[in-house]
Amino acid sequence: MKRLKEIWLYGFFLLFIIPVYAGQDHGKHGFTKQHRKNYYGEIMTCYKDTNAYKFTESPRDINMSTPELIGVNEINPEIIKKIETTIFTEKEITELNKPGRVNIMQCIVHTDGRIVSVSFDFNGIDPKIDLQKLARYREEIKELFKMKLTFSSKIVQDGYINWSYQVFPAKEIKYK
Repeated sequence: MKRLKEIWLYGFFLLFIIPVYAGQDHGKHGFTKQHRKNYYGEIMTCYKDTNAYKFTESPRDINMSTPELIGVNEINPEIIKKIETTIFTEKEITELNKPGRVNIMQCIVHTDGRIVSVSFDFNGIDPKIDLQKLARYREEIKELFKMKLTFSSKIVQDGYINWSYQVFPAKEIKYK
């Protein structure tokens, strides 16, 4: 009877656990792929930086409260476009820049201004994008840009903030 139970458990593992694990994207080129719905209920394909989970601590002021972010320096969209056109072909950029498509770069920024993580959200299911090129794009952004952050009160404990930027075509998102 014990042997039969072992065989059953082994069979369960082979039939159900391994296919579920194998069907998940486990970080190709430093991204995990996810599908989710945006604010409008539209499907988004998200390439989340596998390091993003490391950067969750919010900055703190003297009262150990999270101060309000009141200013971020502008990044010139022409510089982002130059990086895009250096890495991606015109055909790839055109495919990602279809009418009605909004593509977002999600950055995690340390209070000292370093961009420490970059993820991407694309409208629709499975955009045709070379993940090796997307990883190169992420690394260029992290290397070339440093943000200047202004908070409502003095920071006494460093942390991270989230910042978004529209890409393909490059354009800063203005929040009201």
